[in-house]
Amino acid sequence: MLTTLTRRLRSNDQGMTLPEVTVATMITLMVSAAFFTVFMAFNRNVQLADQRASTLRDIRPVIAQMLLELRQATDIDGDGAIIEKLDSSWSSLDLIFYSDRRPDIEGPERYRYYLTNCANNICDFVHEVLPADAGSGPNWTYDNNTPAERTLISNVVASGGALLIGVSWNTGSEILTTSCGGATRCDFDVVRIDLRIDPDPETGTLAALQIREDVRLRNGKRL
Repeated sequence: MLTTLTRRLRSNDQGMTLPEVTVATMITLMVSAAFFTVFMAFNRNVQLADQRASTLRDIRPVIAQMLLELRQATDIDGDGAIIEKLDSSWSSLDLIFYSDRRPDIEGPERYRYYLTNCANNICDFVHEVLPADAGSGPNWTYDNNTPAERTLISNVVASGGALLIGVSWNTGSEILTTSCGGATRCDFDVVRIDLRIDPDPETGTLAALQIREDVRLRNGKRL
């Protein structure tokens, strides 16, 4: 009697069979893989969001600086035009104007914004300040000093519409100026800034961040 009961207990204590172990292992692996995939996707999304936020933080002070400098720009040659030169083409983007913002420097400084180090449709946006030649006023010259340069933003997208463009209005319609300077007077009231930055140029997974501002030239006088 005791022997028979012992055999029955042993027969009911065989544990999990090999197929059951295999199925359980496969289910565990599938759940783990799904969790890992979701975790990695979430982590990547967080990283991309941080990249966008960081890029936006870098762009804002650049735009603020451009707004301040352009609003304080002055007409140094009396032709009524604040901007000396504008070239909106990506291959030779250039914006030149003057502003007397440095009390420690004689005469107005020459300000220039341009693109450089372009590769794979991505460029650096550079800011340059050149002091006037000492004692050259009132017809200031800018031949004997070295400009101070610094890169404001990298990864500027060199495609699409113009980054810098002159805007004026006639009977409610916009008149856009993409090239002026020299014999062609830069006759407009507003500089439109349309800055596009690629937050993730290595993978190209993020859409370009775009900031657009219209800057009115306060010190201009239309002729």
